[in-house]
Amino acid sequence: MKKIHCISMATAVCIISGTMLGGSHQQFDNKLLSSTKKVIDSEKNSKEENKNLNNDEKNYGEDVGKGDEVFNPKIFNIFEDNKIAQMGSVIKLELPSDDVKPISEYKINSTDVYSSLDESNIDKSLILNNNNENVDEMLGNGKKLLLMNVTIKNVSRDDDIYISDLGLSYLEKNGEISTTKFPPEIKYFSETGYNKDGNWKSYYKFPLEKGESKNVEVGWIIDTNEFDLDNVYVCIGSCTSYEYQNFVKLDIVEDKNK
Repeated sequence: MKKIHCISMATAVCIISGTMLGGSHQQFDNKLLSSTKKVIDSEKNSKEENKNLNNDEKNYGEDVGKGDEVFNPKIFNIFEDNKIAQMGSVIKLELPSDDVKPISEYKINSTDVYSSLDESNIDKSLILNNNNENVDEMLGNGKKLLLMNVTIKNVSRDDDIYISDLGLSYLEKNGEISTTKFPPEIKYFSETGYNKDGNWKSYYKFPLEKGESKNVEVGWIIDTNEFDLDNVYVCIGSCTSYEYQNFVKLDIVEDKNK
């Protein structure tokens, strides 16, 4: 009713103005018709906008809560997909490329778990320590060092080798890769580029000429209260897609110096 009242007032103003100006009836009628048409068109557009807004609100109401259902991570099962390799076997990693495929090979020789860094005999200065923690306090309360000895060969790669090609994955009992539990990143690398240039950005890479092989040590600090080591696998090709990956069940020797 309020909008109708406003239109009537606008019309009255036009009539009064036309009379006061003394314009011809024809001129006034044309002006009145034009003004009235603009008001009606405005009212029509307003109703259409309100209709669209109501539809948007309705659709929004119907979609509320659907956002949580959209994310559905794909489940990979390494048992069903025959993705398991044995410790001591040579595992080839072929990275996707339009040219000559960059190929490197990995052979995991041993894996050991330590409750003390001193027992591991690693070079503590090479531990990735971005937070400037006390290195000697990194272990304890269930946190242990998982140290792996691996032989890496550069078959046909033109660039540096990135040790982040090796990562840890946590498996459910049925062989599915967990989508809720993610083991930590590499914390120790015996051949880190940090040794040479002091830049932590080089931590994960090292030069290895084509045809050359090298034994290196890679370590993770893992909380055994959170991760059952029997379900922790090494993923070869962790930085590429699943189709190029292989997984190794670790034969762990725990605290061998005790």
